[in-house]
Amino acid sequence: MKRQAFLGRHFQFCSMKFMLFFFLSSLVIQDVLPASIKSCELRASCSSECQDSTQKTVTVNPSSNATVGCSIMNKGSTQDLTWEQVRRKIHGSNNVYDLVLQQQQNPHCSCTQITLARPVQRVFKPSSPVWFNEKIKLNCTFKGWPLWINPHGNKIKSGSDGFEIYEELIGDDTLSSVLKNPHMQEKQRGEYWCTAENSIDGWSSKLSKVTDLIYECPWPINPKVSSSEVTADASSNKSFKCMIYVDPDYCADVLELQWRFNDSSAPIKSGKKYKIQEKNTNSKCKKEFTLTINDVTVEDKGNYSCQSICYEETTFAVFELKVKGAEEISINAV
Repeated sequence: MKRQAFLGRHFQFCSMKFMLFFFLSSLVIQDVLPASIKSCELRASCSSECQDSTQKTVTVNPSSNATVGCSIMNKGSTQDLTWEQVRRKIHGSNNVYDLVLQQQQNPHCSCTQITLARPVQRVFKPSSPVWFNEKIKLNCTFKGWPLWINPHGNKIKSGSDGFEIYEELIGDDTLSSVLKNPHMQEKQRGEYWCTAENSIDGWSSKLSKVTDLIYECPWPINPKVSSSEVTADASSNKSFKCMIYVDPDYCADVLELQWRFNDSSAPIKSGKKYKIQEKNTNSKCKKEFTLTINDVTVEDKGNYSCQSICYEETTFAVFELKVKGAEEISINAV
C-alpha cells in the first residue's frame, strides 16, 4: 500500500499572537464599580430584577486577584481569592468561564458580565500525515482563533499561492478554519501548522497542531520520450533520454529501471557498447534515464524501450532508431 515510512521533516514555526475573538473589552475591572455603589455581588447570572439592565463586558486574568470587594452569592467574600477561585466557587468543576457582577444602587441595579480569559482548547486533532496529489482540504478547529502557518514559517493568507481559507463560528467561542487548495503542487509539500493563542495583559494560552502534507506521485504513468523515431549517423555515439515516472514512497527499494532492444528478454547492460545513466530531477516523482550507444552500426537499428518495474506493474516507452549511412557502409565493407 502507498503508506511507507517517510523521513520526518522539521521546520521552524513562527509564533503569532491573536486576541481571542470573543473578548469584547479590555476594561480594567476596578473601573466597573463607582464609589456610590451600596452593594455588589458576584453571581452565575443576573437576578430577575436586573435582567433588563444594560450590561457591560469585562475580560479578566483568571490568576489575578478579584479585587472588586464584593460578596459571592451564598459563598462569602472575594477577599484574597483569584478570579479562577471565584469561578470555581460559583460554577464548581463546570467549564463555564462567565460570571456576573450585580451592582445594587437603590432604586436601580445593573449587571456587568465578567469573562475569564480561557485556555485554548483543541476540538479535534485530525490524522497526520496527509497524502495529496492535487487537491487538499485541512480542518483546524479551536476554541480560539486558528492561524495557518506554511512550512517556511510564514502566515498563509487566503488567495495566496492557490490557498483559500474558510472560517466558521461554531457556537459562541469556537472557530473552525478550513484550508483548501484545489491545485496543490509538489513544491508545496511539508509541515503545515495551525496555531491558536488567546491572550490579555499578563496571561496567554497557546496550542498548535501540525499536519505533514506528503506529495503522492501520480503513478503509474508511462515514461516520456522526446520522439518515437530517432536517427543517428553510422559510427557516431548517440544518447537517448527517457523521463521515467516513479513513486518512491510505494516502490521504495523494489524499483527497477531497464533498457531493452527489440524483443530481447534480457535488459541492456552498461559496458563498452552501451552506457546507462540514471539521474534524479527536482521532482521526487521523476528520474532521467539515459542510454548512450557507442559507435552506432546498422546492427543497432531497431526498437528500444525504457521500462520502469515496480512489483507487478511495468510502464514503458518505445522509440525506433534508424541509422543514417548504414547501407553505404555495409556495401563498401562487402
